[in-house]
Amino acid sequence: MYDPNELTMQEEELKRIWNTSADQNMVKINIKELIRDMKSTMDKFDNKIRKRDITEIFGALGAIFFFAYIGYEFPFPSSKVASIIGIAWGIYVIYRLKSAQKSKKPDDFTQTIEEQLEEHKKHLQGQKKLLSTVWYWYVLPPFLSNAILFIGMGDPGEYDWTPTIFSPPYSIGQLLLILGFLVLIYGYIIWLNLKAVRVNIQPAIQEVEQMQRQMSEN
Repeated sequence: MYDPNELTMQEEELKRIWNTSADQNMVKINIKELIRDMKSTMDKFDNKIRKRDITEIFGALGAIFFFAYIGYEFPFPSSKVASIIGIAWGIYVIYRLKSAQKSKKPDDFTQTIEEQLEEHKKHLQGQKKLLSTVWYWYVLPPFLSNAILFIGMGDPGEYDWTPTIFSPPYSIGQLLLILGFLVLIYGYIIWLNLKAVRVNIQPAIQEVEQMQRQMSEN
């Protein structure tokens, strides 16, 4: 004879084991899908970063040649100071971007999933720091250089200059207008970079951290 209650208990236990196993498999599948999506997103992100860096490096090289010309052509002491700041800034921008590129380690498929997630997060955090601090390393030096250049611009008779309505030496009103325009341009650059951090990079960091929590819980 058998106990019907005992059979029912065994059936319930089998169902529980089956459901638990199915849930675990679904969790594993979901995590794999999340990681696959993350790697695809990171590849697109890295491509954008490479294109941005190439553009910025060429821009910095152009600035170096421009300020070298300013320092050579214009005879004023302020022009020499402005050119030195501008050239030093261009060199530093190239160095800073190259350093950020080197800090990203190539994909290592021998790493565990947790280690790969941590590497991706570090890379994103590095880009966040880079963009969050553009005001002092990317914006302030060229702003100062341009401000010094315009403020110290002397008599155009001392060099070859085609007369215009804004021919130097500038009046106080013209200088304020020029400096205000520079503030707007460089302020907009800061805003764009902070927006990129807020809209793109910070959500990506949070997504990686969410995956890390899911991995630790399972």
